[in-house]
Amino acid sequence: MVVAEEGEEREEQEERAGVEDWKTREQLEKEGLLRTPVERAVFAVQESYAASWPPRDVVDAFELMLDAGKADLFLVMEPGELRDLWLKKQLRQMHRATGKH
Repeated sequence: MVVAEEGEEREEQEERAGVEDWKTREQLEKEGLLRTPVERAVFAVQESYAASWPPRDVVDAFELMLDAGKADLFLVMEPGELRDLWLKKQLRQMHRATGKH
């Protein structure tokens, strides 16, 4: 399915190009968003990984953050290698459990 793959590649490029257009943390807070740990964790994932990870992985990380316990843990971790390793491990476990990738 080369056509489907080409379409996916274009879609990924367009999604990455739009990163600069996202609202800032301050704008979202003024709008009453980012109140819950899940909302803050999803935003932190977007800030930290959207520009460098494939969009599918970022979306899977969003899904992972729907677990409030994992969202809380993610938020207390300092950005860096340990948090990155933890998140990648969680994503691998999620993919194994759901049969993805």
